[in-house]
Amino acid sequence: MTDFRGSDSPHAPDRLPPVPLGRLVKDMETGKLGLVRETQGGKVRLSGIGGAGSWWCPRYRLSLASPDERRALGLDPQGAHDDRIG
Repeated sequence: MTDFRGSDSPHAPDRLPPVPLGRLVKDMETGKLGLVRETQGGKVRLSGIGGAGSWWCPRYRLSLASPDERRALGLDPQGAHDDRIG
């Protein structure tokens, strides 16, 4: 599972992998899925699926949505580069 550990985490703070805009990710603390809308330093703004609102999340709490989570939303389980839903 890909994660995006970053500056707010003790894990590899100097190596921030990019968080692609438009990708479906999971907030590992809350379990909520969201689409990446914006990044600012070590934080990412996510928009919830189905009008669930938006929230800011530290990068280290994110992972790409699993194939099963993607499939449940009607998306390619292997992951496209842009996860437009709806």
